[in-house]
Amino acid sequence: MSASLGKPGGTGRAQLLPFPPSARTSIEGALALFLDEMGFYRVFLGEIVQPEIRVTQEAMEKHMLLEALAVKVHASWEVFAKDIMIDCLSCDTSEYAKSMEVDVPLQPSRDVCELMLAGTGVLSLGDASGLRSSASKQLAPAFNPFKEIGAADVRAMNEFQKIRNHIAHQSGQSRRGLNAVYRHYKIDPSTRPGNFLATPVKIPRLTEEITRLGIYLNAFLQASQKMEGHLFPEKVPQDTRR
Repeated sequence: MSASLGKPGGTGRAQLLPFPPSARTSIEGALALFLDEMGFYRVFLGEIVQPEIRVTQEAMEKHMLLEALAVKVHASWEVFAKDIMIDCLSCDTSEYAKSMEVDVPLQPSRDVCELMLAGTGVLSLGDASGLRSSASKQLAPAFNPFKEIGAADVRAMNEFQKIRNHIAHQSGQSRRGLNAVYRHYKIDPSTRPGNFLATPVKIPRLTEEITRLGIYLNAFLQASQKMEGHLFPEKVPQDTRR
């Protein structure tokens, strides 16, 4: 069975397709690993910023730790997003076939799907906005969890990528991206990324302040939880569905 132009596809057909067992197992594993990693990063962040816990002797070292943690968080997201994109394509290629105007098996192997996506450049991963847009062109709606990522989380993830890019590359282009974030928050452009990430922010619905890095971590967590709810609605408590 193949997915091709002129054949029924998209939402209706995708909803009728069952999860291939191997894809379901792989997606569940990727989700569990990512959520575990985000949980660890939140705990580690708390250990870095709490004044009563002396993890370093100098403030500069603390900020360097935050910058290193930011790079690690983004790397975890990239691995997770790529794995989910590949596995979800292996569940239903009908949208890919329509977008690329090709005739391909409806549920090919994971390896084949990785090659299919590599040819489109999707696995290079742009920012969260670009990823969500690319997913809508490649993944059947029923197997596209990226569309569930909320606009506020997308904005936060896009900001975070600009910060991470400058930490990792320190180029003129990455500096312009970082400065765009700083201008939005009226931050001195000479501020180190680690200092910015350590800044406590008052959130109206919370009793305690949270660091900017904590806000970005929450955005990644919320995104992954929304994605999980789309793929596995049976795991979402009834009273949390909207």
